[in-house]
Amino acid sequence: MEPKEIAEILRRVPIFYEFDPGQVERILKITKEVTYEAEQFVFHEGEPSTEMLFLISGKFRVQAASGAEIATIGEAGIVGEMGVLTGQPRSADVVATEPCVALSVSVEDLFRLIAEDKDVGYKIYRIVTHLLSDRLRESNIKLEQQYLLLDDIASEDSP
Repeated sequence: MEPKEIAEILRRVPIFYEFDPGQVERILKITKEVTYEAEQFVFHEGEPSTEMLFLISGKFRVQAASGAEIATIGEAGIVGEMGVLTGQPRSADVVATEPCVALSVSVEDLFRLIAEDKDVGYKIYRIVTHLLSDRLRESNIKLEQQYLLLDDIASEDSP
């Protein structure tokens, strides 16, 4: 894929919405294109968080170790950012559900870029905070729905 095409896709990744073209270019310089086959594991729960990925094409399934699906990540999505920014191990498995192309950014390169350009760091942390807040809100809604379903089932079983 051509750098111009990749830059255009990166601009659609929520984490880069507020980045100016020069900042996007600096990020592109620290990325490495990686590919995954369908059903290939991208990350395993518990592994060290050494990189984050920006999905250019394809889909990733985020799943618990049991195999239960947690989320689906599509084009222009990001995966692995939580572990990279916190230094925590992977919190779930990630599997390519179809052939995928992604851009990888290593934790070392990301933190070097943040040290060189504090505005990039500020934008990344601010936007990731919003992404994580959205994910937490979605999880809370799912938990509430499951609670209500279990409550209904328990009420039906009561004499």
